This record gives sequence, C-alpha cells and structure tokens, in this order.
Amino acid sequence: MLQVKVKMKRQKTIQQFFHSKASKTNEGKEHIKNQEYINMSSEGSSGISTSEQPEAQIQLPTEETVSPKPKGSSRSLSVKVFPFIQVTKDGYWCTSCKKAYEEGKLPNAIIGKSGGAWFVKLISKANADKLREKAAKHQASGVHQHAESLISPLSKPISEVLNEAVKNAGDTTQFMRTNMAVASYFLFKQEMPHTTNWRPMLSVLSLVHPEVEHWFRTRPANARYLSPRNSTDWLEACGATVKDSTVEKVKNSLTTFKKFAYMADECTDANGHQVLSHCVRYLDVKGRPVDAFLDVQVIENTSAASVTTHILEELNACQLDPKQMAACAFDGAANFSGRHGGIQALLREKCNPNLSYTHCRGHLLELALVRAAESSKDIKKAIHLMSSLYSFFSKSPKRLNILENIENTLGLKFKLVQPGKTRWLSHERSLAVVLKLLQPLLLALESIYQDGMDLSSEAGGLLLLLRSEKTIAILSLVSLLLKPLGSLNNAIQASATTVVDLCPAIEATFGSIRELSIEKVLEEAKTSVQKLTNEGIYIESLSEEDKKCLLRQLKKYIDLILKNLQQRLLDSTQPLRSFYRSLSYKTPTVEWSEALPAMELPCDQDRIENLNTEWNIVRRMNENLTSTSFLSSLVARPDLCALFPGMKEVGIHLLLLPVTTATVERSFSSLNRILCSERSRLLPDHVNELMSISIEGMEVPDTREATEDERIAFKKFINRVVQNYNKKPRRM
Repeated sequence: MLQVKVKMKRQKTIQQFFHSKASKTNEGKEHIKNQEYINMSSEGSSGISTSEQPEAQIQLPTEETVSPKPKGSSRSLSVKVFPFIQVTKDGYWCTSCKKAYEEGKLPNAIIGKSGGAWFVKLISKANADKLREKAAKHQASGVHQHAESLISPLSKPISEVLNEAVKNAGDTTQFMRTNMAVASYFLFKQEMPHTTNWRPMLSVLSLVHPEVEHWFRTRPANARYLSPRNSTDWLEACGATVKDSTVEKVKNSLTTFKKFAYMADECTDANGHQVLSHCVRYLDVKGRPVDAFLDVQVIENTSAASVTTHILEELNACQLDPKQMAACAFDGAANFSGRHGGIQALLREKCNPNLSYTHCRGHLLELALVRAAESSKDIKKAIHLMSSLYSFFSKSPKRLNILENIENTLGLKFKLVQPGKTRWLSHERSLAVVLKLLQPLLLALESIYQDGMDLSSEAGGLLLLLRSEKTIAILSLVSLLLKPLGSLNNAIQASATTVVDLCPAIEATFGSIRELSIEKVLEEAKTSVQKLTNEGIYIESLSEEDKKCLLRQLKKYIDLILKNLQQRLLDSTQPLRSFYRSLSYKTPTVEWSEALPAMELPCDQDRIENLNTEWNIVRRMNENLTSTSFLSSLVARPDLCALFPGMKEVGIHLLLLPVTTATVERSFSSLNRILCSERSRLLPDHVNELMSISIEGMEVPDTREATEDERIAFKKFINRVVQNYNKKPRRM
C-alpha cells in the first residue's frame, strides 16, 4: 500500500470533501485517482481549529490492483453520487438551487457572493473531468444547504439545524466528559496508575455505554481524549477540586470558630527526597473535630527556620491566617519540639504567643515501651524473636512448606504475622499467633535443624530460645501487656480523638496493667509447657530459683512501664485530667487557674469569675459533660453559645487540641503507596494531587447502600471537576 500525505483543508461548513490528485507511477505512464469523502459533523469539529490538525495518512491501492476506468465513467459516477445534478446538452445544473432561485427564495446577497454557479450559470461539459470535485464543494456550501431546506417542506431552516447541532454537540460532549471524570476519579481514588490504565478504563466504559463507544469512534483523529496526557489533565482537575473543597471547609470553620490546629512531620520518600506533610484540625458546622490533609512539599533543608518558613507559606497559600492557629502537634524531633529554637517556639513567636504544643501521645507511648524493654536482655530477646521467626520462614518457600504441612497435620490454620519495624505495639498480633503455633514451630525448627538444611544453625538457635519455659512466660506476659496498651494506642490514633476522650482511656489502661498478676502468668506458662511435654516436645523447665528471679525481673519490667507512662502521659496531662474529673463528677468548683494555662488560655481574674458563673449553670445540666457530643453542641448551638461564651472558648480549645500526629503518619502511608518503585517518575505536584484525592476525596457512592444525599453530593463534586477541566481549551 502506498502512503500519500494529504494536508487537511480548513473546514468552513458542516460537510467537506477531500480530494487527492493522481500520482504518477515510476514509469510515468499510468495514473491513479483517489477520492476520499469524509463526513465531518459539527459535533466533532466544534471548537477545533483544523489548521492545527495533523496530516492524514491515506492508504491507496497499488497500481496492480487498479484497472483503467473507461471514458465517461467519472461523469456517470458523479451523477449517481450527487442526485441533485441535472444533465443537459450544454452542461450541468443543481436542481435544488435552480428551483429555489426560480421561485425567488434565494437572496441576491447569496447569489452575488457565490456567483450563481450551478443555478444561474451552468457547469460546462468542458469541466466534466472536475465534475465530482465541484459537485462535492457545492453540496457542502451554505447556498446549497439553504436551498435544500427551502424546497423540502419537512426540513427546518438551516440556521435552526445548525443551532440544534451545536447545542446537541455541547450536551453530548458534557455528558461524555462527566463519564470520563467519574472513570478517572475512580483510578485516582483507588491509587491505581492512571496513565497506563486510562485507555483500558475508557475501553471498559465504551463496552458498558454504547453511546460512549459511538462518541469515541466519531471523534476527529487529532482529539486527545485517549492520550495519557488527558488522564493527567483530569488528575489536575480532580486534585484542584478536592484541595479547594478542603480549604473551603477550613475557611468556613474559621469564620465561625476563629481557630484551628496544625500538625506536621517530615519523612523521606521513595526517591530519597525529604518531604513535609501539612495537616490541620478544624471544627465542622456541628462543632465536631475533623483532621484534614492539606499538602506535601519537597524540602531541601530540615532546619527549624526553613521548615517554619514552609509552614507559613503553605498556610498563606491556602488563605489561612497563621495567627488563628490555636495549637500544634509534632513528634519528639529536636527541630520540631525544641522549646527555644524549635518549630513550636518559632510558630509561637511569629503567629500566636499562646500557641499550645502537643508532643504526639502515640510516640510517647512507644518510647515508654522501648525504654522499659531496655532494662532486661531476656525481654529484648523474646520480643526480637517475633521478627526472627517471621524472617526465617517467610524467606524460604521450602521452610515455610514444612511449617504449613505440620500445621495441616495438627489441624491448625494460622499464618505468621510480620511485626512492625518501628512500632512495638504492632507485636500484639504477631505474639498471639506465635503462642498459638508453639507446637508446629518447635517441630518445624527441630526438623530443619536435624536434616541439616540451609541455615540449620539459625534454626538451632531459634529452637534453643523458643523451647525455654522462661521465653514462653515472657511472651505470655508481654502479650497480656500489649492488649490494653494496644487499645490505648488505637484510641490515641483515631482521627477524632480529643483530650477529654484520652483522659479516661489513659486511666483505664493504667488500671488494667496494675491488675496483672505475674504469678498467674507463670502458672499459665507452666501449663503450656506441660502440654507440650506430653506431646513429646522437649522444653527447658525453670527451677524454683530461676522462677523467683524471673518473677522479680517481670515485676521490674511492669514497674518501669508504669513509671514511663506516668512521666510521659499522666504528668503532662495532669491539669487537663483534673479538669476532666470536674466535668465528669460535676464538682461545685473548678481549678481554672490550672486548667486555663494547660490549654494556653489567658488566666485573668475577670475570666475566672465569668467561667465560675457559667459553670454553676452548666454543671446542673442533665448532660454528660465529658462527651464530645456535648462539647460540640456547646460550641455550635447558637443558644448555648449565647448563654456560655466563656465555656464555648474552653470547649473549642478542648476539641481542637490534637493528641497525636497519626493523620500525618497516615498521609506518609498514602505517599508510600502512591510514590513507589513502580511509579517513581511522578512529578511532585501530581503526587500531591493523588494524595489529596486518596485522603480527602469523596468516596464513590455504593450501588445499594448509598443515600440520595450522597449521590447528589457526588454528582455536584463531579460537576465541579468538569468545570475545572473545561477551564483549559482541549481538542476533544
């Protein structure tokens, strides 16, 4: 097949014909004529400059497949293709235009502009070789179409036809863009690679909607709706919509409550760059605390001054007043938590001198466990055993198959759980599984050791450590300890947890740990050892002297945990816990001189007197004063706000005080899922947009369980996405 490049002409009317001239063969004897007719609808060409369209590639049959046409065949074929042609002895007329002209329906302006060809002046037979080209041009002209609309009683005027075509084309394009917006948003929300899955997603959409498939097939060749770049355009539109919606909610909250809290942290992404994540806490229209992700930035310098500058720039870019920042929460890094040169100190200096700083309680809880475990080598070895067992079996299919076969024989169906590398509280599930799989683990390790397989020496070391009554007792105690601590950690990391929620959780955790009986733990460990011995498994038992030593060691371990928790959690929250007890028991008086400084609120005599007056009324209300719902109604209900303005300010601070930076940590988890080794070439702006959609974007309404309000809200969101997408002109 020969390839002939034909430059597409500028489209002036609805329909247009393109003609390619004959090309000579290498010998210059025979010619090949090619006629191509392309029907361009106004829908496809609306808003498109054809001067920008690429050259069309037209495939012509080779000379060997074309037989010479007999003389006169071109004129006969033209009359068949264009039925409006009237053949006379002198030339050719257009029956439609001639009839309209004779009836006086064609304006003189149109006649003068066109010269009257085909209806005033006939086309001479001398130009018969160009008859098809001239007829095609005339059929596409506005004069001919206007004449056709005038002589046909069933047709509408051409102006109405054009207006309807443009309107229908616009409605159809809007409908198709809405479908593409939903399809692209699904990819972004599910954190799927959008550039590689964009065209397959549109193919699936075409299979579901036949009208979508027809629309895709009738698009111009230079339309870019299938290109990966178009999926990126949708990403930018979706990301901008989600970010604007989040910022708008925060700004609306500031209009009502005048305050917000800020959280941040930094980490290293998959490309080795330092990134800073910005999150805020605000109150919604009902006064409920909400954590929101704002942005993630690549930074070059992690010094306190540089990070503070980035924080202020981000807040200003979102049009959030830094002076309205009431509280902030960071981890224990020196550049964040430093009292003199840290970020919290610089923010207090530049934004709000009464800024309240919270050290993440989740980090404090983790530090308390790590510090307590350092007191005993035996406890550290027993806890480290979880990671060693998982690594030993998971890295070898052969060893794992041995363990699974033994489990199947014993009727057990458990899987080893990998403990976290940086979070000791994640060992709870791993410990529970190891205690349930003690028998198959011991049998598998002994089998591998005796068979002399790969790493048999490592299997022997793990076997010596695991088949000890001391190790089993330590694992049992740590498992019991991690249950209440894990519950406390879950309460801390919940996105809506407030200070008033945290106080009872801390006290309940302390009570659970104090009630632990080490003697009972040792008795249960002895029972487990006896069962394993009855099954023929050798376990190294403890002597009475060793039991006494282990008892003292475990008691010291528990005392250290309580002491570290006391220093890190109880002491720092003592004034707030006292205020919580006043709310809980509705005491006649409240120590405002301690509670207000703990919340970084002004503590003058007039304020204390006003608060005492309001408290005497509030404590007599038949409500649970420690519940978040009551505090939310206290700060959001107009009647309560008018009655208790001082308590409203206290309630706003209690609800806004962040207790953790878990929201920031979750944003890093999203970052690691999006920017991974398989997608390491994503631009920072696109990573930021994908994270915003993943964290803050609306959920796609469920087919069965979604309410009508959720469906309407999602449709409004998609319409805003399409509006953002339409702001940039595109070839569609």
